[in-house]
Amino acid sequence: MPNYPLVSILTPSYNQAEWLIDNLQSVSNQNYQNLEHIVFDGGSTDGSVEVLKSFQDARLKWTSEPDRGQSHALNKALEASRGEIIGWINSDDGYVDRRAVAAAVNSFVDNPDIGVVYGHTLLINASNEVLQVLWAPPGVTPYNCFGTPFCQPSVFIRRSLLQGRLVDESLHYVMDHDLWRRLYGTTRFARVNLLIGFDRQQPNRKSVLPAM
Repeated sequence: MPNYPLVSILTPSYNQAEWLIDNLQSVSNQNYQNLEHIVFDGGSTDGSVEVLKSFQDARLKWTSEPDRGQSHALNKALEASRGEIIGWINSDDGYVDRRAVAAAVNSFVDNPDIGVVYGHTLLINASNEVLQVLWAPPGVTPYNCFGTPFCQPSVFIRRSLLQGRLVDESLHYVMDHDLWRRLYGTTRFARVNLLIGFDRQQPNRKSVLPAM
């Protein structure tokens, strides 16, 4: 696909070594070659840096340094990336299907007026067991966009819509919901009828830990 756009997959990470290898492998396994994987690690001390150092894929680019949290890491990753299309998978999430990126790109290429592509998601646990299939509806309305009918690991966005930042750095939670609300009304959303990403429910997930 020599003329197909570069895709940048952004991953914020902090002390997620146990899950990071699945994340990296899920991107490396994609059958779409024109991509880069940008990982910004917040200075992990759990072996994450060793995982990143040992992973063999020239498309992986990573940095480990202190940051101001997940939202800051995401925006730094966006700034360091070059792709026309942006994907976002946290370090404990990843892609289910090796065709995920290619399917999203094909949708963008075939439909130049579409700005956001999303698909279905697998909800999995710490042992990679499937808990639920999170089916995404084929259309997005103002009501269900607010309620988020899709999951963040299964979404791709045209870079031109982001205006230099992916998420609001003042938000420690729900920064993805805020992003969808910002994008709704400015572009068309389209579904790819494919299981795209997996969302991992695990004990150290930020959304289940007490707020710091």
